[in-house]
Amino acid sequence: MDNKKEEIKIDLSSVSNMDAIKGTNPSVDSFIDKNTQKKPEKEQKVSELIETGYKVEHFDKYPRKFEFVPADKVKLPSNGLPYQSCDDEDVKSGFIWIYPLTMKEEEILSTPKYINEGVATIMALNNCIKSNIDAMDLTVGDFYYLLMYLRQVSISDNFSFEIKCPHCGHEFKHDIKISEQKFDELDESNFNEPIRVDLPMTNYTVLLGIPRIRTIREISWMMNDTKNEIGVADVLYVRTIAIITPNGNEVPKSDWVVFYNNLPHKDYDTILNFTQFDNGMGHIVGNVKCPECGKEIEGSSVDLNTDALFRYES
Repeated sequence: MDNKKEEIKIDLSSVSNMDAIKGTNPSVDSFIDKNTQKKPEKEQKVSELIETGYKVEHFDKYPRKFEFVPADKVKLPSNGLPYQSCDDEDVKSGFIWIYPLTMKEEEILSTPKYINEGVATIMALNNCIKSNIDAMDLTVGDFYYLLMYLRQVSISDNFSFEIKCPHCGHEFKHDIKISEQKFDELDESNFNEPIRVDLPMTNYTVLLGIPRIRTIREISWMMNDTKNEIGVADVLYVRTIAIITPNGNEVPKSDWVVFYNNLPHKDYDTILNFTQFDNGMGHIVGNVKCPECGKEIEGSSVDLNTDALFRYES
């Protein structure tokens, strides 16, 4: 009879809060080190970067000297999930404090220089946000939701705008109530940032952020600063949080565009499958019927012109 005892192997890698007991006793530390499988260098690096995620920039708002109208507490469609690194606890919880438009914001929204540079609505919204967050760090969906809210509380719940029928090309005016527009909400089940993309051919891993206003502005700046056309690699560049090599090293940010431009087709196609996203703008409730050809236009395909949001209508 073989009385030889087999060594019992224990893997403590998946035990949570292990760091809390490390350092309390040398024997315990030795036991943990012996029975913990270390992650490969690449996985360790990816885990660290995912844990860090998107960093919301520190932003202090100064209180208004004359607060004639109090700010309202508004619930965000994102429920605050993309802002967990924000200093403002209300924003992290999915709420933002916002003032209605004042004379200063209306002046900004009517200034040709700001309109032509594409920063008028960003500047105006930033002025109206009381919470400690920069409008540039807002997700695209939250940004447009707050613009619609500003229009509703500052001017009118009614909004008229032009639609061009995709079937016959006829242009016509359509009226909506802003309070009836629907925005997709984020929750734990459909929120994922950073977005991890493992490339099958090169074995690199790319971490992408979700679209934010800063993303859109960076693309605009690139278009203004270069004589070359902006390509897919440039769009991916502004959404990239990190690129990790098979050995666990980070690709320098200065090499990201070159990296994307040199990807084989299979890897390139894999990334594109992860970067398809809704533009975050509100959807028209129901379908709109063209008065000329009588065909219906899907509400989700109607583009709301935010430049016209803050025009007063007679």
